[in-house]
Order: sequence, then structure tokens, then C-alpha cells
Amino acid sequence: MIDSIKTASFELNILDRVSTNYKLHTHENICMCAISQGEMLFFHDGENILLKPAEIIVFNTNQPHCLKDYHDITRYYILHLYKEAQLLPKIIKEPSCYEQFLTFCTHALNGTSDGFIDTFLKEYQAPLPHANFDDDFEKIKNYIDANLEQSLSLEALAQKTKRNRSYLSRGFKKKYGLSPSRYIFNKRVHRSKTMLDEGKDITHIALELGFCDQSHFYKAFKSIFSITPNEYKQMKRRQEIAPLLNDHDDV
Repeated sequence: MIDSIKTASFELNILDRVSTNYKLHTHENICMCAISQGEMLFFHDGENILLKPAEIIVFNTNQPHCLKDYHDITRYYILHLYKEAQLLPKIIKEPSCYEQFLTFCTHALNGTSDGFIDTFLKEYQAPLPHANFDDDFEKIKNYIDANLEQSLSLEALAQKTKRNRSYLSRGFKKKYGLSPSRYIFNKRVHRSKTMLDEGKDITHIALELGFCDQSHFYKAFKSIFSITPNEYKQMKRRQEIAPLLNDHDDV
């Protein structure tokens, strides 16, 4: 990692090392990524997208994606926005927007805000999709979200809807882009981030969320967030030292 900062509105990580991740995952917030040189190949919500310098790739909340390959990366910018929004398109190929994004990153690390997020959202925001809370798969998703510390076998989940396992697995993945088991894994890793924010011990988190050991938890966390739990904790300490970025970027 080169640098990072976390505020009430966003989390910014700038990395000098990248790990290929072939496993589909999602984020519980908007995620924007850019690079300074080289190229990265993502599988993004059903299609392969190549990211190059002067471009920004955007992953909306709960949008399945993974990194398939990369070449010659020296600086990788990852910005998580804690905003309720839906953005289009998947990749932005506007050099001026890219330059504004890099300027924002520099300002953010220096503890100042330049209004980029507010301007970006107004430019690229789309209507939020309508959620359907009545079908079997939505009920299963809500049950998983509320019971992450419990044993969540596919058999037990299928019994909740009186459907067979293959129907549940196929339908759930079709709707959410992840199989039930991968969704549970993804949600548990995101829950661990909240627990780190609460100051809980890494060993305790790993055991409570059902990871077989601390090493497994470290690998899982990095596979989703590209940084280790310890690096995330260090970023939290920086937030405590330089907390109050003027959040003029609120929509």
C-alpha cells in the first residue's frame, strides 16, 4: 500500500501491488478504480472490461465483479463512496474526469475536500432500481443478512422457502450474480470490516464469523478489499488523527 484514508463519506486506498482475484464478489457501496499505468482486465456484471490509464471503472453497490488479469501496474486507486446512488456507465473514458479524480485523491490525503464527489455523482447518477421484497430469493437474502453468525447451509436455506437446493442456487445466482455460498462469504467479509471499525480483535472476528483460522480470514479480507485487516486498522488510526474532512461532497 502507498497511502490511504477513511472518512464518514468515503474510503480511499492507493496500492502499489495488485493480486488477481478470479472469485466474483460485490461491495456494499459504490467502488471506483483507476490506474496510473498498465492495464487491468475485470469481469464486470456479465462482461469483460479492460481498464487503462485516464479511465475510471465504476462498480455499483452489490454489482458482481472480479479482477481477471493485470499488467505493469504501479499505482492502483480504489475509492469506496458511502452514498446511496446508482452510477452509469460501467467505465468512464473522460481524461478530464480522470484528472479531477487524481486531484481529489491528492486533496483527500492532505485532509481537504474539493467537491469532486458531488460533481461526479451529479454527472453520472442514474435512477435507483426498484427493489422487490416479495420473492423467495429476496427473503433468503434478507435471512442471510440477519443471521451471518449462524450456520447457513444450502439445505437449511432451501427449507426456508420449501424449494429444492438446485432451484434456490440457480435462481439466487441469476438474481444477485453470486451463488448463496459466495454471497454468504462476501457478506461475512463485509461484516468483519464493521467489526474492525468497532475495535474488535481480529482473532475474535475470524472465529465469530466462521473462518477456520486467522490466516483464512486475512486471505478472505484481502480478496475483497485488496488490503489486509491490519492495513485497514492502520487506516482507521489515520482517520482518528485527521478525521474531519469537510464533507462538502454530500449529495
